[in-house]
Amino acid sequence: MNPDDRTVKAKAAAALAKKALGLRYTMGVIALHGRHVGGTHGRLPDSDEDTPLIITSSPDLLPDKAAPISVTAVRDVVLDAHGLRQH
Repeated sequence: MNPDDRTVKAKAAAALAKKALGLRYTMGVIALHGRHVGGTHGRLPDSDEDTPLIITSSPDLLPDKAAPISVTAVRDVVLDAHGLRQH
């Protein structure tokens, strides 16, 4: 989605109208500029309150219950939860 294009909202509305009518459509509304995308694509959040949260009924899966989990350790937690990690 190019914010400099004056017809972008009309194009999006037309695509939604096609969807509502059951017609085929493409939704090309992906931002082209990085300034329109916040908190994604590998960008670390500004605050610890905005970081991802792991909720589990098996706290023994977590490496250190008091410390935050690094983003690279999340993979191991998920694999351990499913019994797929090779030690």
